[in-house]
Amino acid sequence: MSLDNVYEEVLLKAKKAREASKILAVASSETKNKALRSAATAIVENKEYILKENEKDVETLKKTLGEVPLVDRLLLNQKRIEEMANGLV
Repeated sequence: MSLDNVYEEVLLKAKKAREASKILAVASSETKNKALRSAATAIVENKEYILKENEKDVETLKKTLGEVPLVDRLLLNQKRIEEMANGLV
């Protein structure tokens, strides 16, 4: 995937996030908490896929940008995945 494609994909996801934020802004606390728990569960259940895809992304970035600190900070591991999920609940 080229950097242009990545940029377009990020923009699309950002637009979708903005739309979702409008819905969540008027949702009840119960609904918001349920959404956060669901997201945390999805992260944990898909951690192997997330790690595999992250590894591909990091390798692509290394080929494009070289060995820079930014690339290392984007690398996920089991602990970071767990922290992401725990941070939602």
